[in-house]
Amino acid sequence: MSLDIVDNNGNPATIGIEAVFAGITRADTRTFQVYYHGIFFDAEFYMDVTNNQVTDVRDYAITTIGATYDNVVLSKTSTYGRLAFDATTLDLVTKTCWLKGTVTGSDNDISVTWDM
Repeated sequence: MSLDIVDNNGNPATIGIEAVFAGITRADTRTFQVYYHGIFFDAEFYMDVTNNQVTDVRDYAITTIGATYDNVVLSKTSTYGRLAFDATTLDLVTKTCWLKGTVTGSDNDISVTWDM
């Protein structure tokens, strides 16, 4: 599922979650790709959900155009997986960006929130 949005600066972007096949896993585990694709930033990571709890987050990727990033943190709790990083644009404005998948509490589903 993806959603076309307008970011905080008025630029088009796409935010989404996609269930993916992750090879051999427990039958009750769902793996999701959580992503944000914008003009200046692309960010994504994968998360596993088992029994409506986050069991793993991994394999993040960040791509920037006209910016740099550092201080990347990929974290998880039992209820969410989150990718955060500090982005600095060419005009030297620094912002903490994040992308988060949160367990909805039913059917091993997740929702996504972000600030880019």
